[in-house]
Amino acid sequence: MDASTRSRSRLVGQPLLYAISVFASLGVFLFGYDQGVMSGVITGPHFRKFFNSPGAIEVGTMVAVLEIGAFSTYRVY
Repeated sequence: MDASTRSRSRLVGQPLLYAISVFASLGVFLFGYDQGVMSGVITGPHFRKFFNSPGAIEVGTMVAVLEIGAFSTYRVY
């Protein structure tokens, strides 16, 4: 067996389960953190005053655009 075959076959069984669990947990943690930050921003008085007290559809659109922008920026780099 050469070095490239050995390195590919290491992540099986229990180590693979742990790697997937850590990766999924990190994703859920970051999603929750992002939602917490966004909820703090959109309920703040400065945000509401700056955007003239936006309704639910406007706030939802703003949050969606910010999330898509963050996702596309992450995917580019």
